[in-house]
Amino acid sequence: MKNLLAIIGLYAVLRKGWELYESHEALKKENESLRRQREDA
Repeated sequence: MKNLLAIIGLYAVLRKGWELYESHEALKKENESLRRQREDA
């Protein structure tokens, strides 16, 4: 039973970390496109 809880906890942490990573990558892409627009202007 303890192993199951550990697996669930690990899964939750990894999933949260992945969400944060994905949103961070999306923000970086947005910033890059904004920077390009400023340079073009």
